[in-house]
Amino acid sequence: MFRYSHGLIYKKNPKSSPAKIKKRSIAIDVQVGSMLRQARLLKGISQHNLAKTIGVTFQQIQKYESGVNRISAGRIYQIAQTLEVPVGFFFPEYSESKGKIGAVDQKSYAKSPDMNSAESINLIRIYYSVKQPDLRKYFLQLITELADNLAKRK
Repeated sequence: MFRYSHGLIYKKNPKSSPAKIKKRSIAIDVQVGSMLRQARLLKGISQHNLAKTIGVTFQQIQKYESGVNRISAGRIYQIAQTLEVPVGFFFPEYSESKGKIGAVDQKSYAKSPDMNSAESINLIRIYYSVKQPDLRKYFLQLITELADNLAKRK
């Protein structure tokens, strides 16, 4: 049996009191958590160090990143300041969904390349470590050509 309240879906557990009702993760919470993880890894900051900086436990950061716990607006602002990203970074689909946060097609999101993998994060970190714009543009062209050539071979 489910109960809907304030935009959240709760699963009723007959053996638990109302205070122990389990909340299901909502798509936007998972997406914001994923973007938090991506920003944190791009900056090379551990969960422990981020937690210490914003005044929570590293377990809380884990819960934020997995989408188990919601991040308040104030906490998102604090995290954005710490990671030096705009608040909008955590909501990339918002502008595309015309204000319907959470209306993201989860199937296409799941099929997209894993931007949170260590390999992807490392590649992005290397790209942004190149300070000269012309050299960075060349680096991007080189990787694009390599990927195109490998795709043609398959």
